[in-house]
Amino acid sequence: MKKLLQTLLPMVLLVAAGGAAAQDAGDDILKTVNAYVNFEDSVSNLQMKVLRQGRVEIEYDMKVHKLDSQRMRIEFLQPVREKGRRILRVGDKMWMFLPDLGKPIVISARQSFLGSSFSNGDLLRTDLVADYTSKVVREEAVDGVAAQVLELRARKAEVAYDRIVLWVDKASKRPLREEFFTLSGKRIKVMTFAKPAKYDGVEVNTEMRVDSDLNPQEQTVLTVSKLALKQKLSNAMFQKDSFER
Repeated sequence: MKKLLQTLLPMVLLVAAGGAAAQDAGDDILKTVNAYVNFEDSVSNLQMKVLRQGRVEIEYDMKVHKLDSQRMRIEFLQPVREKGRRILRVGDKMWMFLPDLGKPIVISARQSFLGSSFSNGDLLRTDLVADYTSKVVREEAVDGVAAQVLELRARKAEVAYDRIVLWVDKASKRPLREEFFTLSGKRIKVMTFAKPAKYDGVEVNTEMRVDSDLNPQEQTVLTVSKLALKQKLSNAMFQKDSFER
């Protein structure tokens, strides 16, 4: 028994060390991925189209003010009937203001974003490092691009997904593809990143497409049409009292 333990112990330690190394590498890669989705003091214009059976059913034009990864405000510009609708995220809290209602309502990260295949968390909770642990599980190509595959596990219950599998360009660390899973292991949707472009020297994925496993005929496409960096936004914009007004 002693000899068996002497043989097995180094193997166990080696496996543990390998797992720790994969965890460290995954966390480091995730920090770089975060740079593609988190821009402090930024203002952007986004267009979102919800397609069913290839036909556009819903279309929104939005303006997004982002102070940092914890504070974000979305204002709806089009269609006209949506003008005045606003969304605010501060830390783990999210609110939607509806003009007809005259007051904000609490929303959660797991809820659908206005009937689309995106969740509120997809657009509002963008700090993957804060919300998930990560480890490298393998390498494979995505559309001919060499990629590292990361498995992300939720750190807290407030996040939208319990598990995410993320494909990252091995050279640039640009996110290429995400698959989202429930706690039971069921895949619910796939997000594909495309059309990288540079704004003020910063590379950005300007298109994100979500294909739903729950509704196979549904697809949502989000496009970045403008992005202004280093805007020095005021903290007051992200106060709930100001948001309500």
